[in-house]
Amino acid sequence: MGRSAGTPLEPEDPPAIGPYELVSRLGSGGMGVVYLARAADGSKVAVKAIRRDFTADPVYRARFHEEVSNARKVASFCTARVLDHGEDRGRLYLVTEYIDGISLEDHLIEHGALSPSVLHAAAVGVAAALTAIHAAGLVHRDLKPANVMLTLAGPRVIDFGLARSTHVHSRHTNAGMVMGTPGWIAPEQVFEGQTSPAGDVFAWGSLIAYAGLGGHPFGEGDAYVMAARARQAPPDLRGLPAPLDRLVAAAIHPDPARRPAARQLLLELVGAADEPAAQLAATKHLTSAWNPSEFGPLMPPRPDHQGPAPHGAPGPGHAPQPAPGSSHAGPGPAHAPRPGPNAARAPQPGPGSSHAPQPEAARAPQQVVPGGAHGAPQPPPAERTGPRPG
Repeated sequence: MGRSAGTPLEPEDPPAIGPYELVSRLGSGGMGVVYLARAADGSKVAVKAIRRDFTADPVYRARFHEEVSNARKVASFCTARVLDHGEDRGRLYLVTEYIDGISLEDHLIEHGALSPSVLHAAAVGVAAALTAIHAAGLVHRDLKPANVMLTLAGPRVIDFGLARSTHVHSRHTNAGMVMGTPGWIAPEQVFEGQTSPAGDVFAWGSLIAYAGLGGHPFGEGDAYVMAARARQAPPDLRGLPAPLDRLVAAAIHPDPARRPAARQLLLELVGAADEPAAQLAATKHLTSAWNPSEFGPLMPPRPDHQGPAPHGAPGPGHAPQPAPGSSHAGPGPAHAPRPGPNAARAPQPGPGSSHAPQPEAARAPQQVVPGGAHGAPQPPPAERTGPRPG
């Protein structure tokens, strides 16, 4: 199994960060650049170099070290382990486990909505990851399809670049900003700047609806449009199988106090009575229900490869993909027409198809900046929030 190894390093990229030799760019986002790198023992890791303006902020620096310490305590079940952190030439960096696979975002662009069995397994895996993250006292804050990797072993949640301790009372990631991607930010985070585990649960519900239906339950628009719909308009969940239809509806409730905790979602998804039993049940469920052949080959074909690889078989090589779609970068999603709940599923192009996604400048976490009426944050430019056909 394999996937894109990113794009070549650019002239401004250093050859190494700390003791890690840089190999390629996996992508970039609002917090910095993510690289594929080699550790001293030769193993592959993902290194996230934080932007220098964040590194220069003493408040951010203090919180960074505290949060990394907490992130290293997160159980590795369905998550990417945090391995190391440090500072090199005036830039903070974070080292995580390199997850080999394809992002949920890229899969949805190529193949459309997940089958019911894979969708349920994805819901279990992401709920298990959030349970572990929240148990360590962290909030992910940027859960979205680009930050969920589909691997041979199951789904894995990556990119803790925006994670924040739940006991930190500051409203914003940095002065005057609410970080996140339109469509995946809970309405209370957009309008009041309130960040909590309930916001991650909202993102879980939106993500599972999106993966199962092929479109966002609140349509498309900028951060404020999407957040306003999430508060006022009923979501379109037609076609979601039970019990996901009920659980998703509860997870995206406009009142964060009415949403279930990630732990509650996991317990109900696997039919367990307590957390230790839930993790065991989740492991068994993913072992039995996760079928990678249902979402196509995980290894991209060579650039000269014509046509899709056989269904369920790995492609013959590694085709570099655009950096914004890389698995560890955390870019934002694009949009595709959503089929009706009873529409027949048309044949989908394989990874070797000419319909591969193209890089888009707008596919990065957006910043909501204060300055509007009554000091309310201003939304980023409108961004489409579903998979975009190639």
